[in-house]
Amino acid sequence: MNKILTIAQITIKGELRNKVVYILTALAFLFFFLARGCTPGKINVENGLLNPDQITNIGIIFTFNCIIFWGLSLCGLLAMSTLPRELTEETIILTITKPIKRGLFLAGKFLGMFSIIVINLMILAPGFLYLFYLRTGTVTLSIFPSLGVMLLNFILIISLIFLFSLFLPRAVSALLTLILYATSLGLSIPFYFEKMKGYWEPSFTSQVLHYLLPQFGGLHLYALSFISDFFPASQGLWAIADITGYIIVIWLIMIFVFKRKAL
Repeated sequence: MNKILTIAQITIKGELRNKVVYILTALAFLFFFLARGCTPGKINVENGLLNPDQITNIGIIFTFNCIIFWGLSLCGLLAMSTLPRELTEETIILTITKPIKRGLFLAGKFLGMFSIIVINLMILAPGFLYLFYLRTGTVTLSIFPSLGVMLLNFILIISLIFLFSLFLPRAVSALLTLILYATSLGLSIPFYFEKMKGYWEPSFTSQVLHYLLPQFGGLHLYALSFISDFFPASQGLWAIADITGYIIVIWLIMIFVFKRKAL
């Protein structure tokens, strides 16, 4: 365990030198600052105007999704520059030639990266609470279980990028993982919203892909259910179980491949 924590600490120190972390954080706070001055307008829909509460709800959902997009961007950019960079530059050899098992090395790298993401999300959470208070006049702690659920998605994203980077260039690894995320989110909509089936009936191919791919989209929608009643929570446990199962399988495959990879 001490070796994992040591590698995690080294990873954190190394990634904190990465300007991307600070640029993304600054952009996030800039968004909060600009959103603070926005006032609800009028939105036309098929049946008329949305009421102020509905407009406020849209704003809250949009803000939360911006935080998630920021987290996804940070996951992708850090994951594609941590393990893949060491594999490309062969600096990993200096570490694994020491009495450290390769599985422990992977765990330490992951823990360091994941810690940076969690800390930054906790830094951004007060910004969401502040905007929520400005729009509703109340304070809600629902963002914390929402972010807690989304952490499972972040864990799987980092794990997939690590696994793909053992075979593919790092940019391709990150891009492929984010495409999987976007595809899963899009395919989940008609399965989690019964009303959508009247407008979009999933094809056989869509149904197969929905059940084969990780339930990124299902977990994302479940996280949103904590901050808005519009999103369904009925299949949340299934999405959690599915993502957890994928994480376990991905790590077993990754450790197996990494142990046999020539460096």
